[in-house]
Amino acid sequence: MKGEIITGHREKNGARSAEELLRERERHISLIYDTVGESIFNIKVETGGKYIFTSVNQCFITTTGLSKEQIIGKNVTEVIPEPSLSVVLKKYAEAIREKRIVRWEEVSEYPAGRLVGSVSVAPIFDDRLRCTSLVGTVHDITERKRFEEELIRAKEKAEKADKIKTEFLAQVSHEIRSPMNAIVCYAYLLKEDLTGKITPELIEYLDGIDSAGRRLIRTVELILNASEMQIGTYEPSFVEFGLVNEIIERIKADFKSQIEEKGLIFNFYSDVTDAVIFGDKYSIYQIFVNLLDNAVKFTDEGAITIKVERSENNQDIYVIIEDTGVGMSQEFIDQTFQPFTQEDEGYSRKYEGNGLGLSLVKGYCDLNKITLEIQSKKNTGSRFKLIFAGVNN
Repeated sequence: MKGEIITGHREKNGARSAEELLRERERHISLIYDTVGESIFNIKVETGGKYIFTSVNQCFITTTGLSKEQIIGKNVTEVIPEPSLSVVLKKYAEAIREKRIVRWEEVSEYPAGRLVGSVSVAPIFDDRLRCTSLVGTVHDITERKRFEEELIRAKEKAEKADKIKTEFLAQVSHEIRSPMNAIVCYAYLLKEDLTGKITPELIEYLDGIDSAGRRLIRTVELILNASEMQIGTYEPSFVEFGLVNEIIERIKADFKSQIEEKGLIFNFYSDVTDAVIFGDKYSIYQIFVNLLDNAVKFTDEGAITIKVERSENNQDIYVIIEDTGVGMSQEFIDQTFQPFTQEDEGYSRKYEGNGLGLSLVKGYCDLNKITLEIQSKKNTGSRFKLIFAGVNN
């Protein structure tokens, strides 16, 4: 035809030949095959357990560092190195025997370097159900595995460091608390035996030894508890127990003398005879210890009050601890749960302490699903409200 450019062989009717269409399709398949970012291979299954590579894509060549000449026409035993070869042969046999896709991970050393691959192999059968070939892919997960291994090593290192830290703190705690308990005990015994025999000044010295010793023991205990909460090694034991008769009554007995020694009034009001709660007994007791310890510490005159009330819906229990102490500014309330934080800081501060008490209180409240509300005003006092939800009568 005039003006027509002939670019290839055509049949008489102008259609492209089947051979030409087939070649074009093969070119398209080859293009897709080589641009996939995953290694693809085809293997011919021969008698005698031979697996012959018939084709691989460019990704396979790049990933392994082998040339086509080193792969095509070769038995897998000549291409895949040990020790992964024995695993590969077993997986090929499994795929053929069970007539399904088989997946596994393998690690191999190739000229291009160490390859960690996620491998999938699918068997192809003829009409007589004989396996003629295997089609497979290898997804390179080397970097992912390296990253996972680094994470595992980092986790193990952190766990080791946490264990060392915990053991160290426990050892330090033991080595400090044991002799300090002895010092406090002996100071008390000396005071009992020598009262009336020595001057009031010496009695005051013994009281100072007792006070300083108890302060140091308390500080060590707070640091150890805070450390356990921070690194997650504290193991709570959740049980049912009486909030009033097992916690509140104990707190009253523990702090009554301390409050009265400071010349403060100790008030206790309760319209709840008992309430069974489900929680971690030790940490709940420590919540009250820290709140009462702060109340006594920061109150120089006036009163400390504990109230136990039941909510209007009769479902919740409120425990309120109030004092007429120094109080806190609103700015400090917003950061009061940060560890080692005190409103009055520095070597010249008036009140002792390490700033861990309220941080622990918040952690223990969260652990036991207790809602904590704070109201405080500078130079007026503080009010802490603990809400125990869904308490049984």
